[in-house]
Amino acid sequence: MSFGSRLKARREQLGITQIQLAQKLGITKGAVGNYEAEISSPKADILYRVFDVLQCDANYLFQDEMKMQTYRDKATPEEMMHIKKYRTLDRYGKEAVDAILDIECKRYEEYKAFQAEKEGAHIIEMPSYLQTVSARYGNWLEEAEKITITVPDTPMTRKADFAIRVSGDSMEPKYADGDLVFVRKQDDVDIGEDGVWIVDGNAYIKRRGSDSLISLNHDYPDIEQGNSAYCIGKVIGKL
Repeated sequence: MSFGSRLKARREQLGITQIQLAQKLGITKGAVGNYEAEISSPKADILYRVFDVLQCDANYLFQDEMKMQTYRDKATPEEMMHIKKYRTLDRYGKEAVDAILDIECKRYEEYKAFQAEKEGAHIIEMPSYLQTVSARYGNWLEEAEKITITVPDTPMTRKADFAIRVSGDSMEPKYADGDLVFVRKQDDVDIGEDGVWIVDGNAYIKRRGSDSLISLNHDYPDIEQGNSAYCIGKVIGKL
């Protein structure tokens, strides 16, 4: 059985519906359906909540994938050392390592796509806000002036509806002051995903928490997600 099949089987074994599991995990019912259909996989922070809610561990959910991988290839001594060190970490340390791995894997995938497209010199046009989106205390975004820019034609940029530059350092190390980020228009994002938010007329780039908008730089406070906050798009990458 695959991860998705085991997830579904365990959920049904406990008599939990997709809606109930989604509520317990703080995500949408569609996200749960995607996990079970193996369209997408839960991020590290959600995966830990899956273990708690379904009262199981990684060995149960991933045992078949681990067996299949054993036949495909064997870990190098360096990889085995990384695994050994990883197992000595507490939950906070594992979450930190998982987050870095997610960021670096995504960065390298985008880099490969960029290099492949760069060889063909393919570019596309895209609207870009002249006003920056704040990763500090917020900036006006609504009715802000836009221009048309050219960007590399990559799988990532083709998914974006507009681009905007980051101002401030509250989302470091992932987003630095001056970074050009690409945004896909949508009215919400899942917990743990990054979005562009309007709060009291100010625009922010923040990570969605269960009840707040999170700053990755701990020197800055999170923003309470009240009735005045709404999402205008998901950040899908940066240049």
